[in-house]
Amino acid sequence: MRKDFESAGFEESKNAIPFMRFVLELNRIGLYEHMKSNLSDDDYKKFIAPNNDLVIPKEMNIVNPDDLTKLI
Repeated sequence: MRKDFESAGFEESKNAIPFMRFVLELNRIGLYEHMKSNLSDDDYKKFIAPNNDLVIPKEMNIVNPDDLTKLI
């Protein structure tokens, strides 16, 4: 993943959840703690228990839709 993030660059990678989680944990902040403090209660509930209606924004999708075993 590191190579993919480095080749994509910061602007492309900054919204990817794995990258965001890594940076938050470097700063001793858990992803769930961060999301809870930045989302509404309703959105946080959807984040921790997503349903089939969840749509991942294009800029956050790092999985290749043609081959789910690879990153974009």
